[in-house]
Amino acid sequence: MHFRKLVLGFGHFMISVVVLLNIPSDFIPQAKYVFNYFGNSWGLPVDIIFDKNGEAPIHVLYGFRNEALSLDGAVFIPFDASLYDQQTVCTLCDCDGFAALGKAGTPDTGIDLVASTFRLLTMVDEHQIDSASRDKLGNFFVDALPEGRRRSIDLPLVDYYAAFLLDKLLALTPELRSNILPRWPHGKKFAVCLTHDSDLIHMGSPIELATAMVKGFVRRKRVFFDMALEGVRYLHSPMNSSLWGFSGWAEYEMDHNIRSCFYLPVSPRKSKRRLNDCKSDVFVSGVDWKVFQSMQKQGWEFGLHPSLDAQKDLEEIVLQKMAVEERLQAPLMGLRHHYLAIDNQNPHLTFEKHVAAGFSYDTSLGWQEKAGFRTGTSLPFRPYDPVRKRAFQLIELPLALMDTYVMGQGDVEVAIKAGRRIAKLICDVGGLININWHTETHCSKYIFLNYLTGLKNILEPLLKDNDAWVTTPMQIAEWWNYRNKELQRNVLGMKNICVE
Repeated sequence: MHFRKLVLGFGHFMISVVVLLNIPSDFIPQAKYVFNYFGNSWGLPVDIIFDKNGEAPIHVLYGFRNEALSLDGAVFIPFDASLYDQQTVCTLCDCDGFAALGKAGTPDTGIDLVASTFRLLTMVDEHQIDSASRDKLGNFFVDALPEGRRRSIDLPLVDYYAAFLLDKLLALTPELRSNILPRWPHGKKFAVCLTHDSDLIHMGSPIELATAMVKGFVRRKRVFFDMALEGVRYLHSPMNSSLWGFSGWAEYEMDHNIRSCFYLPVSPRKSKRRLNDCKSDVFVSGVDWKVFQSMQKQGWEFGLHPSLDAQKDLEEIVLQKMAVEERLQAPLMGLRHHYLAIDNQNPHLTFEKHVAAGFSYDTSLGWQEKAGFRTGTSLPFRPYDPVRKRAFQLIELPLALMDTYVMGQGDVEVAIKAGRRIAKLICDVGGLININWHTETHCSKYIFLNYLTGLKNILEPLLKDNDAWVTTPMQIAEWWNYRNKELQRNVLGMKNICVE
């Protein structure tokens, strides 16, 4: 996709939000990272300064206030070093009418929203989860989170902070409003992307059959035997099975004039297979890659769904990526880890591997079993590199809504209500509704009964909303990169941005 800007009023410059940092030097990289995030959220360039010299207006003061820095016309954000600390226990507080993550006992107006944003974007509270609550790969369930974070998992807290601060900025400096770059193309107010993790490619593969039979005996449920029977029936033709899914999704999406992204599973190329790795992958016999190639040319996106050990092995990620690219005859620009299993104790180590492997975006940051906002935001952002103390050259597209989050209880009406609630929260803050419905669920039978019905009732109202930009993850990542570059150029006159 190519982006084109329409620039009016050449020779002028946008009004930047001038932020004065009066904080200890050790915290400057973190603060700069957060204000860059805020700038992207606001659609305004941000200039960071450290001394108030001359007559230039200061829009935000972050840090300590004194007589020399009274700054009546600026938004004041108090600094609290303890909120950057991994061991600080936080709670869900009321901050001027909206929810915020802060220390217990902090005055409503005294929460350090910059530190709280950094804490959420970098998942600091997860460091308080003990090893006994994690599996061998470091994964955990939300019940293991400290109480304050657990109570706020389904709230886009960072989006609330950004909106609150922007309102204060515009109240003090109304002229900033005319310089705000649109968050989404064509004047859309929020974005939607439909994605599919492809966990079950061929029910007839030996490991899939064995797993289904074991589950049938252990759980005493006939549905697993029925799935195994279908696998045997289509032993040599997996693409004819109802569990294949790709053709059904393609037909549904063509009918609704949308395109999605499929994250394709690959078995380990050099590392050992884990029990919870996908039991079949896109290289099984009977898969015709010409189908994927044709879909890719028609606008569908394909990404990588790497095996569990790939989170800590760059060579494994590269080998899996290259294997798919060779067959697809097209590059893979994004990925989502199976089980969302990045290195959950040191996420930056996995992001570092994504960049080294040549990926442009990742979409693995979500809760393992519940809908919500693991990093406190629904917006794209660049993850933080604590070693280099700057953002990675990688776009993260947070995952807020997945089929297993809402469909697991079996009540489709409850599932639809829960899914629509999350979607509305994101619509209200102008964010990205990143939806993951597994490829195999299109059959809407067996253990996936009513999954397609649930998705249709959550997604289709969004497709009819004129305020929604419905597109693929890579297009969103490209847009966010483009928009960030335009903010950095600090050019006035960008009254309209459109997509070609």
